[in-house]
Amino acid sequence: MKVSSILIFFLITSTIFSQEKSFQAEVGLNRSWFNYEFDKVNEIKTELHPQITAGLLYNFTTFNNFSVKAGIRYFNLSRYVDMEPYGFSSGSLTTFDNYLISIPLQISYNIEIINTYILLNAEPSYILNSKIKLPSLSAPFSSETDVTTELNRIQFAMGIGLEYVFNIAQQKFGVKSIYNYGLTNFPKEGEFTNSTGTHSWEKFNASELNLLLTYYF
Repeated sequence: MKVSSILIFFLITSTIFSQEKSFQAEVGLNRSWFNYEFDKVNEIKTELHPQITAGLLYNFTTFNNFSVKAGIRYFNLSRYVDMEPYGFSSGSLTTFDNYLISIPLQISYNIEIINTYILLNAEPSYILNSKIKLPSLSAPFSSETDVTTELNRIQFAMGIGLEYVFNIAQQKFGVKSIYNYGLTNFPKEGEFTNSTGTHSWEKFNASELNLLLTYYF
């Protein structure tokens, strides 16, 4: 969260040095899902907990109505499960948070008549930190485990999206939505030992839906 706050503050204050609108700052929320190979895990109901995402894109080139952009993004892919149906106290959650930084590459096509861009997104990313928090039957106690080393830290996703752009007081803004689907398995194969014992992972990848406010400068 601190990283994204510093990034957005820098991007906004740096606009006074920019004459061309080559940069695009964006901030918003994402909703993520984990897609397991084992269907029974996918059937478990998850809670809606949108997470903060923020980033910066630079427009490298524009030809006809096409644009090519690349940048940097900070975000969280998470899974929250209500544990009350499993005998835990009300409000008990099992949480799985994965904090990533990525380098998105976007190719967009501008439909000028409706001020809308169609987006194709390719996004390699790196897992900075991953942690699982398990509730205790003796509320309010819980345990937190760092599982970063048990995951494939290099991830890759492909996505599609739309962005509607508009002007306010000669400043250009946008509302963007992108759906990304992960092409890389999250967990490594094999067995792992930590404070909770020895375990292995079911294979899964991640997908996410972003809703962003953007500012061009």
